[in-house]
Amino acid sequence: MTDTIAHTRAAAAASERSRTESAKEPGGAAGAAAPVADLELDCKGLLCPLPVYKTSQALNRLAIGQTLRVECTDRGSLADFPALARQRSLTLLSASERDGVQVFLLRKEAA
Repeated sequence: MTDTIAHTRAAAAASERSRTESAKEPGGAAGAAAPVADLELDCKGLLCPLPVYKTSQALNRLAIGQTLRVECTDRGSLADFPALARQRSLTLLSASERDGVQVFLLRKEAA
């Protein structure tokens, strides 16, 4: 399966979003709008280490403050993405799983 990266919003919108508003708990109130990412990455069907590797490549294309939404089906991603966020000084805004698909929202921070 190939990965697909799509621009969904301008960088200005990501920088306007406040840190507290973006860091809401996953699985919030019913009807809450899903956060919109600057880039989206489809890693469904890929096994370790490819989701983390492709995510690292996509993060290199982002400016500070922009967000990346990643969808994976590799169960190891549940441990890998929080570790990636710690190692690369990213903010893991949300992590959720639904119907076997893990969805992560990461924000690139200043190094």
